[in-house]
Amino acid sequence: MTMNYARDLFSLKGILFSFLLAGCVC
Repeated sequence: MTMNYARDLFSLKGILFSFLLAGCVC
């Protein structure tokens, strides 16, 4: 598991989380 892969996974989670947050706000 490379650092790049972990970062991609984290960014993906961040995007998913932001979408969830936006859904809660709306």
